[in-house]
Amino acid sequence: MEESTQGAKMVVADDNEHILPLLVRMAEHAGFEVVGTAQTWPAAVELVKTMKPDMVVCDVNIPPTTAIDAIEHFREASEPTLIVLTSAGGLNVQAVRDARSTTDGYIDKTDSVETIVNCLAAWRQTMTGRQHGTP
Repeated sequence: MEESTQGAKMVVADDNEHILPLLVRMAEHAGFEVVGTAQTWPAAVELVKTMKPDMVVCDVNIPPTTAIDAIEHFREASEPTLIVLTSAGGLNVQAVRDARSTTDGYIDKTDSVETIVNCLAAWRQTMTGRQHGTP
């Protein structure tokens, strides 16, 4: 993608060593600058504290517990970072509703690459021109 990624920084967290680089490539294709990756949510929280990304994409089932437990830590680490949870399915409808109500979005990793990239690009579009730390 040719657009500038200034102001569109992302941290990606997933414990699956095969999925993590795929998520990174999809984020980059959507125009994000991936400033860090992690395989546990505590490591992701540390990255969010230091890198101050505009968005964090985190797998729901990331160790040591789940990303649901990490949401408050992400919010404390860097407001107004957008928080988007991902899952490869297997979540019940209520869990998806809960994830959507406590975060800024949800991506089903079983969707097509095109769908995921389009979702990420749409979130990035909402950030265009927004500097980190301003509404």
